[in-house]
Amino acid sequence: MNETGANVAGLLAAVPGLTLVGTSAEPGYTCGGSGADCSPGLKVEARMKTLAQAEAEDVDILASLYHGCHGQLSGLEAKGKFQAMNWTDLLVRALS
Repeated sequence: MNETGANVAGLLAAVPGLTLVGTSAEPGYTCGGSGADCSPGLKVEARMKTLAQAEAEDVDILASLYHGCHGQLSGLEAKGKFQAMNWTDLLVRALS
């Protein structure tokens, strides 16, 4: 996990009542406009690993680091296994 991800994980770990069960780092081509559509096969492979980890850990919320990833993960929550949230939303809820 990169430094930004580690810092966000540290912030989320400090939220009362929130249990951080694991982290997953997807390569930069999975989200956003920086080449995400240039490697669709690799994107699917990386995303399937993230979803498998979330399912194995039986998460209620799959927190995303970047808004581009959040947008893509939001479409997957219709399967009812988890709620996709950006990490900033979790902090706002904790502070309110």
